[in-house]
Amino acid sequence: MGGLTLSLQRGHPVLLLLALALSFLAAYWAYRRTLPPLPDGARRLLTGIRFAAFGVLSLLLLDPLLVRESVETIRPSVAVLVDASGSMGIADRAAEGEEGTRRAEVAERLLREEPYSILAKLGKRYEVSERRFAAGLESSEGELGIDATDLSRALEGAALASWERGLDGIVLLTDGIVNAGRDPVRVAEEIGIPVFPIPIGDPTPPRDLAVEQVLANPLVYVKSRVAAEATIRAKGFAGEEVRVLLKEGETVLAEERVRFEGRRESRTVPFSFEVSEPGVRRYAVEVPVWEGERLAENNRVLFTVEVVKERLELLIAAEKPSWDFAFLRRTLERDPNVRARFFVQGRDGKPRSVGDREIASFPYGDEELARTDLVLLVGVPDAAGRDWGERLQRFVRERGGALVLFAADPIASVPPPLADLLPVAPPERGIDHDPAPFAMRLTEPGKRHPMLRVHPDAERTEEIWGELPPLLGWNRIGPARPGSVLLASHPRLDVEGSEGPVLAFRAAGKGRVLFVNGGGMWRWGFRVRAGSAAEGIYDRFWSNAIRWLVARDGFRNVTVKPERMTYDRGEQVAFRALVADESLVPISDARVEGTLTGPDGAERRFFLEPDPAEPGAYRRVLGPLAPGEYSYLARAARGDLSLGEDSGELTVGEFSAEFLETERDDGLLRRVARASGGEVLPAEEIASWPGDLGLTARARRVREEREIWNHALFFVLLVALFSTEWFLRKRYGLS
Repeated sequence: MGGLTLSLQRGHPVLLLLALALSFLAAYWAYRRTLPPLPDGARRLLTGIRFAAFGVLSLLLLDPLLVRESVETIRPSVAVLVDASGSMGIADRAAEGEEGTRRAEVAERLLREEPYSILAKLGKRYEVSERRFAAGLESSEGELGIDATDLSRALEGAALASWERGLDGIVLLTDGIVNAGRDPVRVAEEIGIPVFPIPIGDPTPPRDLAVEQVLANPLVYVKSRVAAEATIRAKGFAGEEVRVLLKEGETVLAEERVRFEGRRESRTVPFSFEVSEPGVRRYAVEVPVWEGERLAENNRVLFTVEVVKERLELLIAAEKPSWDFAFLRRTLERDPNVRARFFVQGRDGKPRSVGDREIASFPYGDEELARTDLVLLVGVPDAAGRDWGERLQRFVRERGGALVLFAADPIASVPPPLADLLPVAPPERGIDHDPAPFAMRLTEPGKRHPMLRVHPDAERTEEIWGELPPLLGWNRIGPARPGSVLLASHPRLDVEGSEGPVLAFRAAGKGRVLFVNGGGMWRWGFRVRAGSAAEGIYDRFWSNAIRWLVARDGFRNVTVKPERMTYDRGEQVAFRALVADESLVPISDARVEGTLTGPDGAERRFFLEPDPAEPGAYRRVLGPLAPGEYSYLARAARGDLSLGEDSGELTVGEFSAEFLETERDDGLLRRVARASGGEVLPAEEIASWPGDLGLTARARRVREEREIWNHALFFVLLVALFSTEWFLRKRYGLS
């Protein structure tokens, strides 16, 4: 169906009728009486010509639009998405004595070769487009990133690319191995386009050994022992004993053996080794490649340890004995890289040494504080309100020492010298205490901060912290001061309309100050289920917090670091920068530019963008990098003023998440098809498949619009009408 209509852009049709009526009256009035008188026929002719001219002018002044509407039938549109990730390079098993065929080659045969010819069969019925995907969808703007598979991004990208014309179906050639992005089942349901997966690959788990992960403290001290824990996963190694090697370069530092009992099993292998030289040390855990293994890429994982020179000197002063003080003391005494001195305030208000008989009196003097890296107050000892509080001010602001106030019990008040240092603002009057248990809530900066990060994924970090026993009591102190960073807050209570601080820190002069607000934290080291992800989190928190607060390079004006020093192949590399002025006030409007030099000497420039979640912080995530050693140099400037620079190194290993799980995932592909309204097309049936997806043609209404006020035909018509009228008037002797 179709039709041609005329519409007006500057008025209603009634206005046109009124204009035509006025045009007729004007033309009639002009020729009602003439000198000399004219025959009736001549008067009617001239009246008609003038009415026609006025009518055309009235129409053009209302900006007429000629509209043509029609309905056309459109063939269904189908996108063919072909998996190009690393796992598609796997050669699946074949008959004995024959080499297996790579999954990517199988996909190509299905697409183009007889008798399969998927593209040709689909092309007879549908409009077909073909695109590859891996970590991203094939485009002219970026690489695919073959070391990860993000099926959700491919589905969303295909739908978005065809939004104007519409997409009726998606044919998906993949092995179903997904290791990045959102849940593809949910995305398939959201886009509302039927997906027809064609599974590629072997669904049977191959015989394979893999190093899944290595956990080790990233910062240790010279002449200390490093504890590392490797997770080894085995498929098809029941009853076999496997060698696990810890290496630095080509030197084997340690060897362990592990026996697997099941056909599919993961085992944890502990290592312990000594470091004697400072610097960044790179290690690897690997398992030898066995006969029958199809993959060797997942047999080795790199990790990095930063070795620093000296032990940390800590001073811990408690307002009174408590379980929190006792557990904190136990944790610090077990740390071989820390030398801690402990004091508890006696009944006379004077601090008394605990456990170290060589220390006779509390270290009040600046000389004693000069030999200390961190002061940790459990509660508010009376000494903090006397002249020692002024010394703490100098210790933090001028010398760059670190300070922690652990408000484990109710606090009556905070003396001014100490209050000025805190990242929160204590009230001028008494401090209220809420004894109700609560589970602290991590803020967005808290999920990613080294003090609290217990897992590479921020959401998983939040889940692990949520497994801990609740804290017992909270002091209403706050809100957080400008320039401070709130890491965790109270889930229910606030202070003056702002989040109630539980963990917060700030830079004070050259030093850093951490505020910990909540009692019963000792239960994190006591009442945590054995084997859970939260086990040992109490020790890890205090270890991470102390080391971050006293970090030797923590107070440079410009600090630029990768979030990790070692990445797996295919992972995105995240850089984070902190920029401050000479007074260590965060700067959020700097220009931070970096240069990354790869293993082949090629340089890549990048800019870090301000992080709105943290003043003075900048972030940039770079796409997956090729394996090798990288160095970087970053500079920060504000206008023409240089603020400083930082440099460092990072490593990208050969390990890729693409090769952790290598068997075809039929279950996922069935769920994707079911959620989208499609169906799975078995590769074995493609030869006899006619190419029919059950999609029907769509009717599309087409509307064509054309402005006619400036068309030459109307100009010619007006000229002709006015010229004809003028000619006739002259002929009849009219003026």
